Parts: sequence; C-alpha cells; structure tokens
Amino acid sequence: MFNSGINPQEAFELQKAIEAGNIRGGAATSANTGAALKVEQLDRTLKILTEQERHMRIWNVFNDKGLVKPTYNTVDEFNQKTSVGDRANNVFFSEGGVPLNSDPSYVRNGELIGYAGSLRQVTYVASMVNMTDDPVAEQVRSGTIHVLRGVNHAMYFGRRDVNQMSFNGFIPQLERFLGGFTASQSESQSFLDARGQNMTQTLISDAATVVEDNFGYANCCFLSNRQMKLYQDSLFTTQRTMLSNSGENNTATTVGSHIQRQISPAGFEVMFYPDLFFKLDGSTAHYGAALNRTFTAPTIDTSTGAPAIPAAPTLAVAAVAATAPNSKHTLTTNNSYRYAVTSINSSGESAFNSTAVAAVSVVANGAAALTITGVPAGADGVIVYRSQSGDSGAAAKMYPIMFLSKADVAAGLNGGAATVVRDLNVNLPNTEFAIVADCSPEVWGFRQLGTLLKYPLATIATAERFIMMLMGTPQLFAPRKICVIRNLSPTKA
Repeated sequence: MFNSGINPQEAFELQKAIEAGNIRGGAATSANTGAALKVEQLDRTLKILTEQERHMRIWNVFNDKGLVKPTYNTVDEFNQKTSVGDRANNVFFSEGGVPLNSDPSYVRNGELIGYAGSLRQVTYVASMVNMTDDPVAEQVRSGTIHVLRGVNHAMYFGRRDVNQMSFNGFIPQLERFLGGFTASQSESQSFLDARGQNMTQTLISDAATVVEDNFGYANCCFLSNRQMKLYQDSLFTTQRTMLSNSGENNTATTVGSHIQRQISPAGFEVMFYPDLFFKLDGSTAHYGAALNRTFTAPTIDTSTGAPAIPAAPTLAVAAVAATAPNSKHTLTTNNSYRYAVTSINSSGESAFNSTAVAAVSVVANGAAALTITGVPAGADGVIVYRSQSGDSGAAAKMYPIMFLSKADVAAGLNGGAATVVRDLNVNLPNTEFAIVADCSPEVWGFRQLGTLLKYPLATIATAERFIMMLMGTPQLFAPRKICVIRNLSPTKA
C-alpha cells in the first residue's frame, strides 16, 4: 500500500466506516462523514405552545349556556323595567276605597356593535411547497384564536370611550349604570373591594348576597386562574381535606380537590369558571416582570384607514394634603409611587417618555394629583399607570390603574380641576378582578351581528388575503344582578 503513493493518513481515512453522526445534515462540513447523506426527519404535527380555543373561558361558557344570540342592527337595544310601582311598599287603602294609582318604570338602553378581526395572508409559493400543515388552514386557526382572545378579554374590560373601535365590556357597562367611572370609584354595592386580599369564601358569599338581594340567583363566578389557585390553597390551610383512594385495591392516593362550586348564603350553587385572560392587560405572562413597561410604539397603523398611533401626553404630579374626600391612601411610611400616562386609540398605545413619568409621596387620606396635558387630537383616551407602594425608582414596575376618556381628563376626575386626575388609591396596582353573577339570558349575554367567519379579500398580489371576523357586543341587561370584586392580589397575601 505504501508503494501505491498513498500516505498512512490517507490509508486510515479509507479504512474508516461511514458514520451518521449526531449533527444535522445541513450542518455537515466534511466529506469524511455520512451526515451529509442523511434525510432529515421533521414531525408533521405542529406543536402548539400558545393559547387555544378552550382557554377562552367566558366566550365558551356563554356559548354553552345559550347566551350568544343574533342581532340584526349595528345598535342592539333593549328595554329595562326598573320598578313595578312608584310607591314602594305603601299598598294599603281604606275600606270601600281604592288604592292610589302606581305605574311601573321603564328605561331603554343599548350598545353599539364592535367589529373584531384579524387580517391573514398566505403567499402562492407557501401554498405550493411541502409544509407541515395546510398554510391556509393554519392561518384560519391562528386568526380564529387571535380574534377570540381579543373578544374574550374585551367582554370583561373593553371600553369604547378609550378605543372607539371596541365594544363595552361588562365592567365598564356596570360603571356606566352607576353613573360613570367617577361614581364607580366611590363606595358601591356592585363593586366589592378586596384591598389586596386573595379570593376567599367570604368574598364569594358577600358578592353572591349582593346578587341575591337584587332578585338574582348567584350561580357563576369568573376569576383568574391565579385567584382560583389561591382560593383552593386557602381551603387546604383552614379546613380538613380528604385523601381519596382509587385504583386497584385502593392503593393509589389522590391529593387535593377540584373545587367546582360554592354554596351561596341563599342556597344556590356558584360555579367557578377560571379564565386565563381575566387580567386587566390580558397578558398570560408571569405577574410583575412582564409589566415593567418600556413601550416602543409601532411605526405603522394596525389597519387600513386607522388613525396613527398617538403621541404620549405630558404629566405633572403633586401630592394632595390629607383632606381628599373618599381617599383610600392609608400608608404613613413606604408611601412613594411612580406614575406614568400613555395615549391610546384603535391603532395602539403611545410609548412612555420623560414628560409622561413622575414620582410622588402621598400622605394618609391624601391623594396624588396628576395634571395631564398635551393629549393629542388623534387619541381616544388615556391610560394611567402606577407602581406599587415604595417602588418609585426609574426601574419601577408600572401597572394600569385607570382608563380614562379624553372628556374625563379635560373635566378633571375625583375632585380635581380641569385636566387634573386625582388618584385616591381606589384601584390598586398589580391586582385582579372577579365577577359573581346570575348567569342567565335575562341578566347578560352576547349579541352577534355575524358569526365568526372567514371573509375573503380581493387578490391584488401573489397571496391569498382574508379576514377572520366576528361582529357583536356584550349586553348587561340587569346590572344589579352581577357583582364585581376588585383589587384581588395575584400573590399570596
């Protein structure tokens, strides 16, 4: 062999077996390996790491209970009977006489339809190549989930006064019934204040009593997954729980309980419906860290014909002395906060900037007076952010506490003069909501102008474009028969 002109190293290479190796075929760089000959194996099943339709809890419950019904106009109206008579319990009269005349009271109310959609497109080339899934079908599925997620969240928190393209959710509709956002900030039977507690049996009972005192049947409770977990934890630490045996010869032990319902004071079963998206910002991210907002506004509109994303307003913050009516500020130490404001419209939200962030210390029974100016003409409203107590540095985590219309800001709020919004500490940062309600079609529902559909667009390029679209609005017919619990802490209190 050595006489053939092949050196020992070359002879060694010839004697080597072809090895598949553990690298991808496309990563092979040597001719002395079999990796370059490998055909790569790709699982044709797409692995879903995001939300799915089963996570849209309030939307699914409303469909299951027959609360989603059609409407045939862009304004869905209804009549409310607010009283059966104007003389309360005075129904007595003298012998031989007649009772005084009494008439029922009626009110007409209604909501504007909102149009929710997600624009999707698939290029002609993408439809021709061999992909793991039908690209059009995959875009239809993704667009469907995108729309339903937005609708599910807006059914709780949607506000037309800060986003004119949105419909009004149940919480803003309840605020309007009470007299607007300002009225909802004061003590109200329809809003129970947890003040940083976790969800408890007592809070559920109190909310159910509100519903039942207003002629309702408390039979459902929507809350976040975290509040459901904290509620279950409280039962394990305060009550005896049973370990259930299962399996052959009862040798397998199951620890824990699936809490499905609580009996109300009036004897009704309040069913629990934990909702992943029942959070003010709609995020599925871990609490706190993801809300350390440093916004960078998008550079394009979100839809054709949409207004430009507005610029940020300016903010000045001052402390109000300990004489602010209805103040819930109680801290005498660790009482510094950082505030920020953004502008918002249907295209998106402005970024924070140096003229929209400020810090202040607030005394007990005082308030923070936020002077908000420079709200751009293209904005629909303003969002006020605040840090938690004692966290007022430049890196403070900011949480939304107020969603205000331009009219609210212009007129002033909570005792403030024009353009001055007072934070009375009614809404605590980094907290959640829950709703206890009579889940019947006489109390609330969703009116649908058009079912969720795929709406094709004209072909103007080598791509198929379409919109996944749903048109409708939530309707709160009997506001007194739901009760909102606010300021629930997402961490163990």
